[in-house]
Amino acid sequence: MKTNYYELQVYVEGQDYRTIFAYVGTRSNANRKFRAFLRKNYVSTFLSYNFRVRTYSSVHSFLAGEVICTTPFFL
Repeated sequence: MKTNYYELQVYVEGQDYRTIFAYVGTRSNANRKFRAFLRKNYVSTFLSYNFRVRTYSSVHSFLAGEVICTTPFFL
């Protein structure tokens, strides 16, 4: 299985997106970790936020700014 570096980001009004959680692993595990994180920390208000996931091939590509893709994240 392919291991990537994933960042869960939330849109902050007037400031752009900010990273709130990062995970290194497979896509399905990243999605599971992100959902658990949001349910714990954004209990009933997560519907009022805009989330996205940025994918990098490794931590090194993250440091170099080489994004593979950016996708919206929905629960």
